[in-house]
Amino acid sequence: MLDHQIAVQLRQRGWDVESIQGDHSELMGVEDAMVLERATAMGRSLVTDNVRHFMPLHERYLSEHRTHAGLVFADSRSYPRSKRTIGLWVQGLAANLDSHATAETANLCIWLP
Repeated sequence: MLDHQIAVQLRQRGWDVESIQGDHSELMGVEDAMVLERATAMGRSLVTDNVRHFMPLHERYLSEHRTHAGLVFADSRSYPRSKRTIGLWVQGLAANLDSHATAETANLCIWLP
């Protein structure tokens, strides 16, 4: 799970974002498929470095002609999880939001720069 401070700092920049830790704690420890389902029901793209679990879910959605609200992947080597890297996450996500703010996110699957 990503640090809630990432969402806090993005909100301070004016972005409408939420985090599981701070805003949806009922999703902590829930199966990845359920997390993607809930994010889709809320109309929220999901940011994750858990490519191993979420890429197959993306592919399954496509093969079943289902739609999710978008996935934003981060490479865990480029975006390690740590209190010291919160700024890195905020920068990468802000750049992504700037470039995709008006784009349709249905079944979108992109990588942070």
